[in-house]
Amino acid sequence: MVSSENQKTAGIPTAKTASASAKATSAKATSATITSLATATSAATETSRRQGTAGPSSAATSTPAPHRMGSGPLVRPVRESDIPAIARLDREAWYDPSSFDDDEAMHLTSRLDILRYLPYTTYGEVAQGQDGSVLGITLGVADGEEPLFPRMRDVRDESRAKAAQSMRGSGILRAVDHDIELNERLLAPVRHRVAGELQLFIVTPQAQGKGIGGRLFRGFLEHLRSRGVSSYFLYTDSECDFGFYDAHGLERAGELRNAPAFGSDGTLDKYIYVGNI
Repeated sequence: MVSSENQKTAGIPTAKTASASAKATSAKATSATITSLATATSAATETSRRQGTAGPSSAATSTPAPHRMGSGPLVRPVRESDIPAIARLDREAWYDPSSFDDDEAMHLTSRLDILRYLPYTTYGEVAQGQDGSVLGITLGVADGEEPLFPRMRDVRDESRAKAAQSMRGSGILRAVDHDIELNERLLAPVRHRVAGELQLFIVTPQAQGKGIGGRLFRGFLEHLRSRGVSSYFLYTDSECDFGFYDAHGLERAGELRNAPAFGSDGTLDKYIYVGNI
């Protein structure tokens, strides 16, 4: 079964939440923190997508072919060069800048946050605008497949070790690990039922309502189906458009009320959803 060490909330942020966060977030998307992450991964290439197995059978890991949605965005496989954009979307969707002392603290939190799941990611698609910007992304895991970014394990371990050397970094690590612990609590009762996971699902506010989220979601389901995976799970929360999953027939299998909101002050309700294909 998939490991929950890597989990991150998956859900389309509500337009209200995402827009407010995006306006308040610093435009400095390629800070030293994220630049160092991109540099650390530059040696790894697209050839890291290797053979894997799913269920009882064995097959080569499939790479979705890039295609354009009519006159809209190009949908293509995720690349390691997308990692800075993933971190930026993560911050803009869920982080409240007023909850951090400065941009450096927010970027460090984002770095440690995405590194909890990138080492395990086996699938990903990006919706890319005509100007090259990332408008949406899905990342996921199918049991038995090899990770897309195997070197991220070393990057994660090195980043955590470095963060632990300062009081600020140690505090952020405690917050990350506590969020992982809460997710584990949600996953425990359903772990035996699932063989896939939707790790991350973000569509930017300006791209919502154009079918991009639905296309990315369907692509994820098609990939799981091609790997013989018939059930999956995802985490989301009350700050996201969790109604999207209700509308698509997923089961809300558990919830935690008034949990600490990762990336901002205050509390929220955390949910785990299970879907069948």
